[in-house]
Amino acid sequence: MYIPANSSTSANLRSRTSVTYGDGSTLIASLFTDTISLGGLVATAQLFGAAPAHSIRSAFRGSKSNGLLGLGFGGGRNIVQTLRGQGKVKNAMLTLVGPRNDPKLADKIDRERTMQPRGQLVVGTVGREWYTGEIAWCPRVMMGGAERWIVGLDEVRVNGVVVFRKQLALIDTGTAYIVTSDSVFRKVKAAIPGSEDVQGKRGMFSFPETSLRSMEFVFAGRSLELRKQDFGLGGIVDPKTTRMVSSIVSLPGEGEAFAGLEQLWIIGGIFLDNVVTAFDYVEKKVGFATIASETDVAVQAQL
Repeated sequence: MYIPANSSTSANLRSRTSVTYGDGSTLIASLFTDTISLGGLVATAQLFGAAPAHSIRSAFRGSKSNGLLGLGFGGGRNIVQTLRGQGKVKNAMLTLVGPRNDPKLADKIDRERTMQPRGQLVVGTVGREWYTGEIAWCPRVMMGGAERWIVGLDEVRVNGVVVFRKQLALIDTGTAYIVTSDSVFRKVKAAIPGSEDVQGKRGMFSFPETSLRSMEFVFAGRSLELRKQDFGLGGIVDPKTTRMVSSIVSLPGEGEAFAGLEQLWIIGGIFLDNVVTAFDYVEKKVGFATIASETDVAVQAQL
């Protein structure tokens, strides 16, 4: 709970803003500035919105989250950009290092597990200890003036076969799975033998576990494979079945996001958990790399 009177550095801007989220809900927030710390870095006069407690949905009030950290461009006013502007970090970059440990979503999907701390958040220049090889950088693509992290997706391969070319990908930390248009969803389903719609769950399909050998996304010429246990969300239909449920979905209510843009993919956490994802606010690009293992970190430390 944010109580402005308890902070000597709080400043009420006497202004409000509205925010609309992916599920269609809208929130009205009052604008403040205050001193915000993030991993030992301190941003002064950081802009943020505070919503009245009674306007927050009960599901969110009962979660372990205390708020949402906005990581879009935001007119140059998010905390990463503020830290760079105040000289606290050398580069305006934010990097997500997906958890080295298996999140085990394939075994059990439960709110308590998914809300546990997982992975690392690096503000500023990402160190070599976090990744192996080189970062594959993708320039951001402007779509209708929207300040979103949209990049080119060269190819999508299923079982080694190229099913899509020259696609677009919205890199979205706020989405759990991978969301596509209905037409793309149907084509992915058709590429995996034995796929069937999940009864009672629109926009989801299941497939025989043995039908999928590999699922690859190619960014900037780099092939990044979605692990089988993450592509197949087993246990949603029946924990004992050998059929898996796809983490590529077509959600009701998401149609507007794909209006006139059938080739857009929304790439969420189920993919990002497997890689290092770097967002560069100055160069306006997104980079992907392979997560360093504990052994890799030890070797690099010796070097």
